[in-house]
Amino acid sequence: MNGDDDQEKIEMAAAAVFSADDMERTEDYLKRGQPFQHFTIEELGQRWTNGIKAWCRDYSKEWLREFDDAAAELRLRGSDPPFETVRDEIAARHWRRCWYSAQVHRRASMTPGGLPGGATGRAPYKRRERCP
Repeated sequence: MNGDDDQEKIEMAAAAVFSADDMERTEDYLKRGQPFQHFTIEELGQRWTNGIKAWCRDYSKEWLREFDDAAAELRLRGSDPPFETVRDEIAARHWRRCWYSAQVHRRASMTPGGLPGGATGRAPYKRRERCP
C-alpha cells in the first residue's frame, strides 16, 4: 500500500464522518437563528478548524456545536469545511474508532454467548465503516 492509497482512505473517512447528519445539523443551526451569519468564509474556516481540533482533544459538546455551526454556515454559503486543515486529527479519530470496534468484537468472541445483556457487539456510532 502506498501513500496515495492511505491519503485516499483518510479523505474518504473524513467525508463520511462529516456528511452523515448534515441536513439535521443545518436545520438545527437555522432554528437557533444562524449565529455565525456575520463571519467571513475565512473566519468560519478558522472556527471550524479550531473546533475540530479542540473537540478531538476533549470531546466537549461546546466544541461539537462550534464546528457543527461553522460547517452549517459554510454549507449554506456553498462552501465546504477546510478538511485539509484537520487531516491528522481525522486520521487519528478514524483509527481510534477502528481500534474500539475491534476491542468490542474481540470481547464478544471471548464471552460465552456473546456480550452480556444481548448486546450486538457493534460500536456505539452510527456509521458502519470498514477498517483497513
